Amino acid sequence: MRVMKTILLLTTIMFLSYSCTEQELEMEQNTAFATANKMLVGEFPGEIKTVYFQCWVAGVRGGGSGTDFYIELAKPLPKGVVMSQVYFRDKREPITMTDETHCEASFRNELNNDNEYTFLSKTKSEAPVKAIHSLSPDDTQAVIVYYEDDVLKSYLLLAVKEIPPIMYP
Repeated sequence: MRVMKTILLLTTIMFLSYSCTEQELEMEQNTAFATANKMLVGEFPGEIKTVYFQCWVAGVRGGGSGTDFYIELAKPLPKGVVMSQVYFRDKREPITMTDETHCEASFRNELNNDNEYTFLSKTKSEAPVKAIHSLSPDDTQAVIVYYEDDVLKSYLLLAVKEIPPIMYP
């Protein structure tokens, strides 16, 4: 009888602690979502002409695969605006300016890769990315992270276009 009471007591304590943890987790997620929404409020400081992505697969075993993400601006970004990274399909990569009006980012996939390839974090800070991750953009949305006068900001891109994939020989 005493063993049954002990088991019942332990089960009750575990249930109560799990309930508290579940509520705390939900509160943290709501806070992260609110923070991300604040980060995404406003307008992008430049005019975006087109945004699209293209998947590719190497034609040789172990040659890799991935997605290239492109942003074309209508005119150069204002002084003090620096593109940092793009968050797309649960991955993030740095944005590279190829010229004054073209940006790109390359995402590697696990398909057709060597086992030696590893993903490395390329962010200055994990906090903004964790907040952005809570938004869970769908497969046609992306988040641009940029600096405007050294202030970290983000912008949500809707309806990113997909162009036909490249299957290298």
